[in-house]
Amino acid sequence: MPEKSTKKQLNKYVSLASIPFQIGTVVYIGSYFGKILDLKFGFAKPPWMTLIFVLFAIALSFYSIIKQLQRINKNE
Repeated sequence: MPEKSTKKQLNKYVSLASIPFQIGTVVYIGSYFGKILDLKFGFAKPPWMTLIFVLFAIALSFYSIIKQLQRINKNE
C-alpha cells in the first residue's frame, strides 16, 4: 500500500516539475510563428504578430497550468 502512495506522490512532483518546460515551449512556439508572420506581412518596427502570439501563448500556458493544477488537486 505505501508503494502506491509513493508512486502517486512522485507522479505529482513530475507533473509539477514539467510546468516550466511547458511554459517555455509554448511561448517559444508562439514567438516563432509570430516572427514568421511578421516577416510575411512586413511588420518590422514594432513586431505586432510576435507580440500578439507571445501574449496569446502566455495566456494559453497559464490556462493549461491552472487546469493541470485543478486536476492534481482533484485526484488527491
